[in-house]
Amino acid sequence: VASPGLLSPLGLAWRLQRGVLLGWAVGLAILGAVYGGVGDEVAEFADDSEQMADYFNQLGGTGKLTDLYFAVALGLAAIGAAGYATQALLRLRTEEASGRLEPLLATSVSRTRWAWSHIAVAALGIVLLVALTGFTAGLTYGVVIGDVGGQAPRLFAASLVYLPAVLALAGLVVAAFGFLPHRAIAIAWTAVAFCFLIGQLGPLLDLPQAVLDLSPFTHIPAVPADELIALPLVVMVVLAAGLVAAGLAGFRRRDLATS
Repeated sequence: VASPGLLSPLGLAWRLQRGVLLGWAVGLAILGAVYGGVGDEVAEFADDSEQMADYFNQLGGTGKLTDLYFAVALGLAAIGAAGYATQALLRLRTEEASGRLEPLLATSVSRTRWAWSHIAVAALGIVLLVALTGFTAGLTYGVVIGDVGGQAPRLFAASLVYLPAVLALAGLVVAAFGFLPHRAIAIAWTAVAFCFLIGQLGPLLDLPQAVLDLSPFTHIPAVPADELIALPLVVMVVLAAGLVAAGLAGFRRRDLATS
């Protein structure tokens, strides 16, 4: 007899995705701790390395060097959370392609309800991972400089600024699944890789602004180095919601693709 949690689409989605979430949580928590642990040495590294100093100068930002470092670090960690979101949401495609979805939909479960169960679990995981990375970075940095009470909440709050960009990428995955299921995997991972490369190499390669703007992370204020501006965050959330809605509409209308 199935456990009560498996009798609902949400319980089944959680069962299928919890291992992935746990793995990403451990990895990003460690990454955040590493970022925070070396935060106090960034200025010294930049003084000793002309290449590193040039890198931070290319990135811009109006805050002090340590805050700019954390803005970059939290942005990279957020792209890691986007990797989790991609893996979690592509479970939609895996379940469909394997043929396990069809008998489930033969019951009273609708396509929309089933898809929303996976989207809800993924969204919860995104928030958890982004917040966890910021908190562990702030915790270890606070321990190093003797200000846990100030740095842990500060970097925790700063990390949340990057959530809308992650949600926008997650929305792209849902849209790809809804309209181009056979290409969803390639589209989703290409988008994550593109954002990572743009974040790392875009300023250094002096790429056109039009190319840089293709990454949602380009539009996020470099908090805590820069001041928070709400408009880009609102736009990203609206974009994410629109992509999810479009993807679900496409999924409801198309035939199941089981191969």
